[in-house]
Amino acid sequence: MYLTADPPACTVPAAGGASTHKLVNAGAEKLVFKIKTSNNKEYRISQVFGFIDPSGSKDVTITRTAGAPKEDKLVIHFGPAPADATDAQAAFGAVTPAGTVTIPVSATEEVKDLELEFGNWNNHLKSMERIIELDNFPEDIASTLRSTFRNEITLVPTSEESDA
Repeated sequence: MYLTADPPACTVPAAGGASTHKLVNAGAEKLVFKIKTSNNKEYRISQVFGFIDPSGSKDVTITRTAGAPKEDKLVIHFGPAPADATDAQAAFGAVTPAGTVTIPVSATEEVKDLELEFGNWNNHLKSMERIIELDNFPEDIASTLRSTFRNEITLVPTSEESDA
């Protein structure tokens, strides 16, 4: 009996969002599972109980409601499904779980993502400056490129520049 989650970790915006994960049964017998979360207030799971056929998979969606950034986890308990079972919740109650899979869940502030994106833009603009200088662009083209890109976004110092 072997169960994995793909992707094995989850990151969602603290303001709310969703992430879909595939539970994969790599074994030769049908599994029954139950998913528990460390934070029932802010997380909803599309399917708390379920079956996964041998060599099969099941998509599970993790949905987060708005709340403060926080680290949480989902724990998937699983075991062999009774042969005649049709109700996953009843079947799970009748078996002894054989294993668990833990999915770490991180709710992040979107501001950090924006700061990262601005840092990426800064790096692209610096690279363009270097290309213009290295390739000896005619000054009129270099000037147009510089003004065009600087009008698109305002340069912000990266953490490396702030530390210098």
